[in-house]
Amino acid sequence: MNEKAPTIKATLNLRPDSCNYDLKKIDELIVKSKSHGVSLQIRSLRDVKLLEQIKKLGHFSIAWTVNHKVLIKNLMKTKIDGIITDDPKKVITVLKNI
Repeated sequence: MNEKAPTIKATLNLRPDSCNYDLKKIDELIVKSKSHGVSLQIRSLRDVKLLEQIKKLGHFSIAWTVNHKVLIKNLMKTKIDGIITDDPKKVITVLKNI
């Protein structure tokens, strides 16, 4: 996929609890799947911290579906690659206020 579409990133879609919040297991799944990273469901600050650790390992990281301002703000601090939300205006507002 990289050769034909180098700008497109394919991610593994995960819920943190499905892997028992195990960073090593998630890293192994990302590598085994040959994906660029992970798209992680975010429902709590614990999930945000896990995504931050995944990002620090060098993986492309997307958060979904994030609609809570506190979670959005904390995700922005982690330098993630993208956020999936039902309320893009809220994300833009949070970005302007950081």
